[in-house]
Amino acid sequence: MAGAWCGWRSRGDERWWLAFGIVVGISLLSKYLIVFYLAALLPGILATPLRRSLARPWIYAGAAIAFLMVLPNILWQQQNGWPFLLLGAASVNGKNLTLSPSDFFLQQLLLIGPMAAPVWIAGLWATSVRPAKSAYRVFPIAYVLLCGVFIASHGKAYYLAPFYPALLAFGAVAIEGWLRAQAARAAILALVAASGAFAAPMAVPVLPARTYIAFANAIGMAPSASATERQKLGPLPQHFADMFGWPEMAASIAGVYNGLPPAERGAGRVLRTELRRGRRHRRVRSAFGPAAGDQRAQQLFSLGAARP
Repeated sequence: MAGAWCGWRSRGDERWWLAFGIVVGISLLSKYLIVFYLAALLPGILATPLRRSLARPWIYAGAAIAFLMVLPNILWQQQNGWPFLLLGAASVNGKNLTLSPSDFFLQQLLLIGPMAAPVWIAGLWATSVRPAKSAYRVFPIAYVLLCGVFIASHGKAYYLAPFYPALLAFGAVAIEGWLRAQAARAAILALVAASGAFAAPMAVPVLPARTYIAFANAIGMAPSASATERQKLGPLPQHFADMFGWPEMAASIAGVYNGLPPAERGAGRVLRTELRRGRRHRRVRSAFGPAAGDQRAQQLFSLGAARP
């Protein structure tokens, strides 16, 4: 979205709003939380020269494209009792951890990487104080607004993630302008790259579990540092702990299901208590035997959490 936005500003062509609408539509199909991002951009539009676009048709055409792309999802939500809103209400009312502003900011540092923080903070500064184009102030305005909204509503730290690619890009350009010496630029680049490589095991499962636990203990990184929900934690942070135990759980569920009388299997449901998808769900479905891949086995598993 930021790329389409900046493309429009650099060329002065209002038709870039159409590209913006397409990207928004694709993004909404992936994550409904993009709605918050868009809502936060609106005050920035009104407060910057971007408001001139409101007098032209292209911004509305882009909005119509995005709406039509996501309309089937909206209709599905309506037909199924708005489960996304129910999930949001559960998150606000106890599912998510309540983070103080300082804790929320610390998780931002962990999310993007401590040494990358000066880059995106430079991006906030560059787009706030003396932006190359005044319309770029829409990004810091939206960022500050969303920070306040997510802190007040107990949002997770990664909800701000859509902002960081743009802020990192703006920050990199700003730092390049501030540092004229090639050696200084190379040093900054090497420092950010090295810190990213050092922190990679905390985000990507590149180490065996026991090695990761020893590594995290050595640097004082407790599992609670990246916690976002109210739940009991073990020696691994939740995003790693969730990767274990699925084959055993799949075999246990399949054993119970296959042990039911044939007449009862048709009414059987698996009640899920979390939302993780992908390979873990395929493991559970594949454990059901010859009928594992058919629509019935998929329905058995998928409907479990929606209908307690």
